[in-house]
Amino acid sequence: MTMSWLNTMRNSFAGFSSTQDTIVALEALSLYASQDPNRNEFGLDLSLTASSDQNWEQDIHIPKNDFTRVYRSYLQENHVFGFIRSDTKGVGRAMLQLTTTKRVEFQKLVKTPMYIDNDLSKTPMKFFSLDLQINFAGRNNSIMLMRPCVR
Repeated sequence: MTMSWLNTMRNSFAGFSSTQDTIVALEALSLYASQDPNRNEFGLDLSLTASSDQNWEQDIHIPKNDFTRVYRSYLQENHVFGFIRSDTKGVGRAMLQLTTTKRVEFQKLVKTPMYIDNDLSKTPMKFFSLDLQINFAGRNNSIMLMRPCVR
């Protein structure tokens, strides 16, 4: 239970609130995983597929002696819609994280609201919209299906 909670406290860069918090938390998670009595049985095969690109598939094998390695997969820039499906077989512990970014970093690049005919009394025009549809499936609702839609 504590390890599940600890994983929910991570930020989107797989770290925690500070460097010291990150070091202590990752040491605790690694120690917990290494002392599992079923460790000799560990071995996972993951197959990742994307609904946005039928040709994209990433197969990852995690052997029992390498459960601390970080594996990364990247979608092509024009295929970042839809959902990612993970089919996993084997025994062990793995954590999947999806990170999406949009490159607007500098204030001078951020666009100000635009109005039709430059009339400030009208509603600003919409340029970007993000809708999320989240469903849960499987036994005990252990599978989260997320469909982001960006317009």
